[in-house]
Amino acid sequence: MITLDHTMWWIIWPVLGFWMWSGRSGWRGGRHRDRWGGRRQEFDAEPLLKELDAQKVQIDEMSARLAELENRADFTERMLSSPKESAVGPTSSRA
Repeated sequence: MITLDHTMWWIIWPVLGFWMWSGRSGWRGGRHRDRWGGRRQEFDAEPLLKELDAQKVQIDEMSARLAELENRADFTERMLSSPKESAVGPTSSRA
C-alpha cells in the first residue's frame, strides 16, 4: 500500500498543475473535450423541436377524434336508453 507523506508533495503539485494546465479537467475555457479526446460537437435542438411540434399536432388531431367518438357514444347511449315505440301501435284488449 502506498502512503503519501510530506515527502511526496514535491511530485504531486507539479503533476496536478500540469493536469489543470493541459485542459483535461475542463477548467480552461474553449478546450472542452469529450471522453476520447476529440472536440465536442454542438448540440442541435432544431430536429427535436420539429419532431415535438409534429407530435403536438398529432396529439391535437387525436383529441379531436376522441371528442367526436365520445359524442357518438353518448348519442348511441341515448338512443338505446330511450323508450322503444311499438311498430304495431296500441293494442286494445277485448273483454
